[in-house]
Amino acid sequence: MGIVWRRAAPTLKLPDPEYHEKMAKIIEALSTCSEKHPVFYEDEVDIELNQKSELAGI
Repeated sequence: MGIVWRRAAPTLKLPDPEYHEKMAKIIEALSTCSEKHPVFYEDEVDIELNQKSELAGI
């Protein structure tokens, strides 16, 4: 049949009510950055969803 079952990947699709304000601050920071005051951007963040084994008592 060619049918493959896969577990759905967890996704988060919540609109950010402060999106425009945050983007305005990012644009302002980028327009005023310099070698003395650099701007850094983190594209992806790894959030640990499982407790570490030492915290779980294992």
